[in-house]
Amino acid sequence: MDNKKINEEPVWCKTLNYISNLFIFLGLISLILIPFLNVMKNIVPVLFMAGFLLNIIPNIYKKNYFIVYIDIFIFVLIIIIKVVM
Repeated sequence: MDNKKINEEPVWCKTLNYISNLFIFLGLISLILIPFLNVMKNIVPVLFMAGFLLNIIPNIYKKNYFIVYIDIFIFVLIIIIKVVM
């Protein structure tokens, strides 16, 4: 078997990574727009939480457990911040 095929990520793994990065990027853009649009205040946590949750699945498959722990920690931190504020 070709060594390149063994180390290559599956397509679904790459797709979830791209979608996760898209949600996090949209969350950052929405974070910048909060002073101008009041609606963005409710959208930002949802975008970040979706991005970090989607990032967990491919990292479990690739056995990057440290990144999974960080994503779960950030997800819980966002929930705590949203509840407090």
